Amino acid sequence: SELTAASISPTSGSFGGGSLITITGTGFDTNVDPTVTVCTDECSIESVTDTEITCLAPANSGSGTESCDVTVTQVSGASVLAGSFTYDDALTPQVTGVSPQRGGTGGGTSITITGTGFAASGNKVMVDGSICDITAESATSITCLTNSHAGCIEVPVTVEVPGQGYGQTPDDGSANFYYIDRWNSIWTWGGTGTPLVGELIHITDGQTILLDTSTPVLKMLLIDGGKLMYDRDANGLNLQAEYILIINGGSLEIGTEDERYTNDASITLHGNVRCTELPIYGCKTIGVRDGTLDLHGEFIPMTWTYLAQTAAIGDTDITLKNGVNWKPGSEIVVATTGGRASMGESEKKVIDSVSADGTVVTLTTPLKFEHLSIMQTFGSHDIETRAEVGLLSRNIKIKGSVNEQFVTEIPACEKPFVANEEATQSC
Repeated sequence: SELTAASISPTSGSFGGGSLITITGTGFDTNVDPTVTVCTDECSIESVTDTEITCLAPANSGSGTESCDVTVTQVSGASVLAGSFTYDDALTPQVTGVSPQRGGTGGGTSITITGTGFAASGNKVMVDGSICDITAESATSITCLTNSHAGCIEVPVTVEVPGQGYGQTPDDGSANFYYIDRWNSIWTWGGTGTPLVGELIHITDGQTILLDTSTPVLKMLLIDGGKLMYDRDANGLNLQAEYILIINGGSLEIGTEDERYTNDASITLHGNVRCTELPIYGCKTIGVRDGTLDLHGEFIPMTWTYLAQTAAIGDTDITLKNGVNWKPGSEIVVATTGGRASMGESEKKVIDSVSADGTVVTLTTPLKFEHLSIMQTFGSHDIETRAEVGLLSRNIKIKGSVNEQFVTEIPACEKPFVANEEATQSC
């Protein structure tokens, strides 16, 4: 019989897709499934008889209402139902957020999905095809428990509302869930326990591991094609190892250029002058060969500036020439402006607060020395003499451990340094 698409039901549905569309007509090919498109996107075929096709409507990124042609195409030709299906905001559940947005591939993470237009009961939740078992649901919130998933992936959470199809998810990633293996889960390491002191840890191609706890001192961390990323929600994480080697497309990530890491994080390297060297790279080292080391902390547009006004002995407020975005608790240095023997007058201080425009910094303790900020005119030349002020603190730090075996305390000189180059020094 001749291919004819006669009618469609329902005639409207969610912008999120998922509406089960039934197309009735004649001449549908039951040997090779026809292709059905709604607007320009393919409708996922569920079943075909010679008089009926059922398929799941695709998602549409529009809003308001949008009418679409539904086209059935097969070897024998095509049939169009012009403007027969309408995407409608009023029929579209909205998924606005997911919390938490990360969980292990072994499942067992309780996530809460917020939005509008959910059913009071009967909703279904999936993450990349893996069912999330619902434990509580309402018109604006669903809580469910994730099941296991093969491999790591970040995808939008799918909410299927009975009779309406899938909820629409935002493009900003706020409704995404990331299946990822956590460092602090024994299931990441085969169920036998988490890494111990002195072990060699090998992260292979296809593995993505979330560092959600500080580590013991590892002998070596080999990121061989896999990925280790710091948990953005954790503060003060410290990765400790004697050697870190990133090879074969592997990646160590503490933030990205587009999404900077805002909590405190550190890498501490351990070793001593008598350690066994890793060929090419040496000891107490991070080596990268055909890999990526991403370190993107908080953006600090101004790390070094000058005093705008002279700061006197005992002052706790200093005025800067440029506004800064430095934070309370950060450490700064105010450079000396004294004479040739004033090298001891540079002061390290801690910020108590910063004014709204970033130009006045209040210190936790008073200054011990005067720091100048003056301008002098000599003929036609203006000469500025201003103390430099620099930010010492960063939220991402790479540091070496201190080996007490090799620490020697050198006592201070009995008498202070004398700047005169011909003077006799006390030590």
